[in-house]
Amino acid sequence: MKIDNPKAVSFKVKELVERGARDIPNELISNEHLIYSSPATLSYNSPGALGFGVKRAGLVIPESVMLLVAPGCCGRNTTVLGDESGYANRMFYLLMSENDLVTGKHLNKIPKAVKEICDSLEKKPKIVEICITCVDALLGTDMDRICKKAQKEADVKVIHCYMYALTREGRKPPMVFVRSMIYSLLEPAKKDPRCVNILGNFTPLADDCEFYDLLKEAGIKQINEISRFKNFDEYNELAKANFNIVLHKETNLAAKQMMDKLKIPFIELTRLYQLAKIRNQYRLFFKAIDCEVDDEKYYDKAKETLQKFKENYKNLTFAIGEMINANPFELALALSQYGFKVKAVFANLSKDDYIYLNELEKISPDTRVFTNLSPTMLNFKVEEEVDITLGKDASYYYKDALNVAFNHESIPFGYMGLISLLKEIMHVVDTKKSLGDEFQIKYPVLSQYKMKKDAYKSETKGLWKKLSPFAPDQSGASSVYYEFGGTSVIIDAGGCVGNVCGFDEPRWFIKKSTIFSAGLRDIDAIMGRDEKLLEKVEDNLNTNGGEFVALVGTPVPAVIGTDFKGLKRIGEKRLNIPFVGAFTNGVEYYDIGAYKAYESLIDTFTDKNEEGSKKDIIGIFGATPLDMPTLETACNFKKKVEEFGLGKAYVYGYGDGLEALKKASYARVNIAVSVSGFLACKYMQKKFNIPFVTSCAYDKKSFERLYKSLKNIFENKEESIDEAVTYGDKKALLLHQQVFANEIRKNLYDSGKYKKIDVCGYFKMADTLLCQGDKRLVEEYEFWDMVKEGEYNEIYADPLFKKLIPDFEGKFISLPHYSVSGHMHEIKTDSEYFKEIMTE
Repeated sequence: MKIDNPKAVSFKVKELVERGARDIPNELISNEHLIYSSPATLSYNSPGALGFGVKRAGLVIPESVMLLVAPGCCGRNTTVLGDESGYANRMFYLLMSENDLVTGKHLNKIPKAVKEICDSLEKKPKIVEICITCVDALLGTDMDRICKKAQKEADVKVIHCYMYALTREGRKPPMVFVRSMIYSLLEPAKKDPRCVNILGNFTPLADDCEFYDLLKEAGIKQINEISRFKNFDEYNELAKANFNIVLHKETNLAAKQMMDKLKIPFIELTRLYQLAKIRNQYRLFFKAIDCEVDDEKYYDKAKETLQKFKENYKNLTFAIGEMINANPFELALALSQYGFKVKAVFANLSKDDYIYLNELEKISPDTRVFTNLSPTMLNFKVEEEVDITLGKDASYYYKDALNVAFNHESIPFGYMGLISLLKEIMHVVDTKKSLGDEFQIKYPVLSQYKMKKDAYKSETKGLWKKLSPFAPDQSGASSVYYEFGGTSVIIDAGGCVGNVCGFDEPRWFIKKSTIFSAGLRDIDAIMGRDEKLLEKVEDNLNTNGGEFVALVGTPVPAVIGTDFKGLKRIGEKRLNIPFVGAFTNGVEYYDIGAYKAYESLIDTFTDKNEEGSKKDIIGIFGATPLDMPTLETACNFKKKVEEFGLGKAYVYGYGDGLEALKKASYARVNIAVSVSGFLACKYMQKKFNIPFVTSCAYDKKSFERLYKSLKNIFENKEESIDEAVTYGDKKALLLHQQVFANEIRKNLYDSGKYKKIDVCGYFKMADTLLCQGDKRLVEEYEFWDMVKEGEYNEIYADPLFKKLIPDFEGKFISLPHYSVSGHMHEIKTDSEYFKEIMTE
C-alpha cells in the first residue's frame, strides 16, 4: 500500500481556538493513534527514559538505591543512566522469567534480593525503592505487602514506585506517583517559620536565580530543595518547612499529601517567559505570604536584556519544541508578544495550554501546532525555514536552523530564566553555532555507593548488581523488520518502543522506518480492545502506507494472553494486507526475537521454488546492528562476498528488502553471520533445501576461509575441516555473539600463539558451533567465575564487562557489542573496530 504525497498533521492556532479545549483533535491526542517515537521524543516518551524518568527521579532521595523488578526489556535504557550519569551501584535488577509473567513467582525473591543488595554495599542505604512495571500492575501485585516483607528481611526502609506507561493519561501517571513517593517518607516535625521548600523539579534552580535572593529578602532563612541534600538526615529537614512552593503541576498531588500529613500548605507558581507576567506573579506571591520585596533591579536587568534582544535581533523566526525548560505554548506567546515570528510548535496539547493558546491566537493565529507523537510526523517536510529552533526535538525537524536546546538540569526560573534564554539565543546567532545537548549543564549526583569486593556473586536467581539488561527480543525483531518496508507495531504503551528506537536501533537517527507503539492504556490492556488497535493500524496505513504489518510482542500482551494469531488473522481480513508477527515477550534476548522475525517474513513472503531452479545468489542472514561490529560492516561484508565472483549477494533486511527476500528460495547458498542468522539459515535449509555456511569474516584470512567454503558448495565438494593449531602458550576468552567470536578464535589460533581459546556469551549459542570449554552464561556472576577458573591471559569483550572483573590482571581487548552497551562504546568504522584484533 503506497500513499501519494503524505503530510504531517498540524493545526493552526486559530483552528484549535475555534474548536476549544473540549474538542482537541484526535490527531493531537496520543491514545487515539499509534505512537511514533521519533528521534525528537526519545528523551521523554518512556517513563523510564533519558532525562528524569521514573528511575532517575526516584533516586533523587539521598542515600537511596533502587531495585527494578521487571523483564529485562524494561531496564534496557538504564545502561546509559548507570554508566554515563553517575548512578552506578544505585540501580539493581531482578529479572523476571517467562514463568514469572504468568505466575508471579518472582515476588518471593524480592525480600531476599533487597537484603542481598544492602549486604553487598560498603555503606548500607537508608532507603530501598522497588520499582515495578506494567507486569506487576496487571498482575495486581500488593506492593505494600511486598515492601513490608522486604523491610523486615533487610532491616531497611522499603518503598515502591511504578514505571507504568499504561496510566500515562490517568489520574496518577508514573511521574505524578514518583513525585508523591519522593516525599512520602517525611514525618511531622516542628515548623520553622523561616523555612520553605521548593518542590517540582529533580534538580535545583540555577544558582544565579533571583528567586533565592527575593525569598531571603522576605525573611526566609532556609530554602530546601531535595536535589541539594547529600544525606537522609538533611532530607528530613523538608518536614520543618512553613510552606511549599510548587513549580511543576505534576507535584500538586505530593503537595496535597504533604498538606494533609505534615500540615504544610503550598503555593503553585509557573515558569514564565513573559516579562510582565513574571513581575506580576512575584508580586502576587509575596503579597500572599504577606511580604514586600523589591525586585526592581532584577526586572530592570531582564528588561534591558530583552530590549537589546529586540533591537539587535529583529525578524528572527522560531520553531519551538517541548524538550525545553519551558511550556512551549507560553514561550511561543512570549516571543510573539516581543515581536518575533513563531512558525511552529511541536508539543502535546492539553486543556491547560489553552490559557496561552487563546492569547497566542490574537497575535499569531497562523502558528502551526504539531504533536511529536503522531505517526504522520514521519512525513514532516520543511515548507518554510526558520532561523532558530528552541528545544532538541524542534532541531530534528528543522535540521538547517541554529538550535538552542535550553534543557539544562540547573532549572531556569524568573527573570534570570528569561535572561539566560535570550543570551543563549544571541550567542547562537552571533557565533552561528548551535547550543545542543552537548552544551547543556548537568547536575551532579550527590549520593554515591561502592560495592564490596566480594559481592560479585548473587545468591538470588535473576539478581543483577553491576550490569543492566541487554537488548531484548522485541528489539531484535524490530531490527530485522526495519528495512523491509512494513509497518511495525509494538504492542505496548510507549515505553518499550522508546527503548527499541532510543537504545537498540542506531539506524533510527539516520534512516526512517515505520516503527510505532500501539499506544495501549490500562483500559485497553484490561479489556483486550483489539478492535481499537486495528482502527489505529488502519488509520496509520491510510497515512503512511506499508507493504505489511508486523506485530511485535512485549510483556503486556504476554501477561494478558493476547491471541496474536487471531489478531493477525482478523487484521488481514479487515485491512486486506499481510500481517506477520514476532510474538516476543520482552524476557528473551534480541537474537531470539530476530529469528522469530526472519521466520515470519520467510513464511509469508519467500516464494516457493521448484527443485533445480537455483541461481547464483548468495543470501546473507543475521546482519542486524545488534550483531554486527559497526553500521558499515554488513555493506563491506556484502561487497567482499561479491568480489569472489561466485554470484550476487543479498543482505536481507540491511540494504536489501522485501523484493530480495521474495526470491530468497532461489539462492545457491546462504551465509549466517550471527546466531539469529544461523537459525534463519537452518530454517531456509529445512524449507527450501539451501545449504549454508557460518561466517562473520572481517580480514583477509577469514574471507579466504569463507571463499573456500562457498566455492566448495558451488562445486559440490565436501567441506574439509582444518584442525586448530594450539601450540602457543596464551589462553584467551571471547565474549560476543557466537559467530563473530568463533571467527576471531580461528584467526587467533592461526597466529600460533594460543593453546586455549574459549567462547562464552549471554545470548543464544548454537550447539553445533560450540567447542570444548565454551559456555552459555545466564547469571551475571558466571562471567567472573569463568574468568577466575580459566586463568586467561586475554579477554575480548564489550567494555561494560570490565565491571564484572575489576581484579583481572591480563589484557582486555575492547569488542563493543551494541546489544550490550548501545551507543556508549559504539565505533563508527570497521577499520577502527578491527585494528585491535587483526593478526596479520
